[in-house]
Formats: sequence, C-alpha cells, structure tokens
Amino acid sequence: MNLLTKAARSDIMPGSVSISAEMLTTLQSSLKEMEDLDRKADKPSEKRTPKQKGLFSDQDKRKLARYSSLGVEFAGVIALFSFFGYKGDQHFGTLPWLTLTGFFIAFLGMTYLLIKDLGNWN
Repeated sequence: MNLLTKAARSDIMPGSVSISAEMLTTLQSSLKEMEDLDRKADKPSEKRTPKQKGLFSDQDKRKLARYSSLGVEFAGVIALFSFFGYKGDQHFGTLPWLTLTGFFIAFLGMTYLLIKDLGNWN
C-alpha cells in the first residue's frame, strides 16, 4: 500500500479529510508520470555526440577567446596612449593636444594590427 492510499484511508489518519477514489487515481498517475520523467532525465541520451555537450564547439571557443583578447588589447592600448598623452599635456600645458595625438596614434596603430591579424587568422 503506497503513501497516497494510506493518506486516503480515514482509519489510518483519524480526523483527516477523505480523498475520493477518482482524485486518488489522478494523484497516483501524476506521481507515476513524474517518476518516469525523473528516470528519463537521469539517463544519458544516446543521440548526443561529444561535440554537442557544450554550447560552443572547440573552434568557436578559440575564436571567441581570440576576438575577446583583441578587443581588450585594442581598448588597453588606446587607454594607455591616451593616459600618457594626458600626462604629457599636464606637464607641458598643451591640454588636449597630446591626449588626442596619443589616442589617434593608438587607434590607427591598433586598427592596422587588427586588420593585419584578422587577415592572417583562420
């Protein structure tokens, strides 16, 4: 006798609300369906190949890492050149000219390297 049947019997639990047979059957079938779904979720799928385990393939992960590093490098070099240009402006009193010069030199240089690097990279 399972737990739901025991709970439905009023002689086991005096003072409890009785459950109709139809409701008990519905609850039992729902419980069985949930148990079946749990068993299916625990089994590994036979159709799944090793490449489908993750969201990205190994080649996609390498590309994502490479593009991410290019973006960080691009921003870092521009920030560094702009910072030194700003410090030069403070020292020489030429604000904003050395800052802008540092920014444009870094931007043009990194754009050149980015195009060159992406052209050689497969």
